[in-house]
Amino acid sequence: MPSGSTSLRRIAQRSISVSSRCPRQAYASLATAASSSRSYDPTLDSSIPQAPRHLPTQPPSFKPPEFRKSQLLRQYISLLKSSQVVLLFQHNNLKASEWAAIRRELAAALLATDKDAASISPDTPPATTADSIRFNVTKTHILEIALQLLEYYKPPQLSSSTSTSAPTTLAGEEPAYTHYLSEYAQRSIRKTPPHPLKPLMSGPIALLSFPSVSPDHLASALRILSPDKQFPAPRKRINPDYHEPAVQSGLQKLILLGARVQETPESQERRDARFLDNWGIRWIAGLNGLGGLRGELAALLNYSGMGLVGALEANSLNLWRTMEGRKQMLEDGEKGEKSE
Repeated sequence: MPSGSTSLRRIAQRSISVSSRCPRQAYASLATAASSSRSYDPTLDSSIPQAPRHLPTQPPSFKPPEFRKSQLLRQYISLLKSSQVVLLFQHNNLKASEWAAIRRELAAALLATDKDAASISPDTPPATTADSIRFNVTKTHILEIALQLLEYYKPPQLSSSTSTSAPTTLAGEEPAYTHYLSEYAQRSIRKTPPHPLKPLMSGPIALLSFPSVSPDHLASALRILSPDKQFPAPRKRINPDYHEPAVQSGLQKLILLGARVQETPESQERRDARFLDNWGIRWIAGLNGLGGLRGELAALLNYSGMGLVGALEANSLNLWRTMEGRKQMLEDGEKGEKSE
């Protein structure tokens, strides 16, 4: 049986003889012969260093990484923890052009609110709250898990010896990994009661997140996304872009469901939250913002000052009126005696 080099030489001579008639077939036969003569060496793959499966700063996730759901869960938990006010909207088959038009009008309204706040207090640095407000489309099932974890799961404090050992999740043993994606966290919320927002978790959900409680920005967002008599939409003469067909058709597919409001700052360990309906959201938006509170304080100080001045001048004013009345009586008496 001929060796590999002999067979390769014969194929090359045969292809050269026919190269004058069909040069393309000659080159193709040479390439096929060269590739077929090579043998696979499995030791080459073993010599290549493999990348680590998990980073040393990132513990292994309980969920399979090929589904990419763990990253969404991390994102939703971070968004809920860093936002003091989160509005929940249900969106029904909005087009990309409608989303772009709604976000454009929302950003313009929030930027106008920042400019109004800067004009009221020019000495303070300009606010950048509008840049931190986000309107994101979410996965409903993953968002429900994130809310369940934030509401009921409290990671235990682990000892230093346990944190470096292998993960254990058996009953009665201290787990090594207690992050939100760990198996311990997933098991701990299985027997918890339903989340207060669970009845609203039906259909596609979008979140409008505010980094802080700002009634002015919340009112501006409601005028764009969910207008009513208390917060009317901008008129066509003032803002004609808001009345474009893309914006109006998209707003008809948006429904305000509720809100989640943080009660404690992010620095504290325990983060209690309240869940509001439409009436509660509009009540918060109806509160006076920084400019309104300053106006009320100035009016109160002005009124109290006027009341204090009036109280101090009351005695002297009464004395002056009494003396003026007595003077008038004496003058009238002297005129009557002269006339007699």
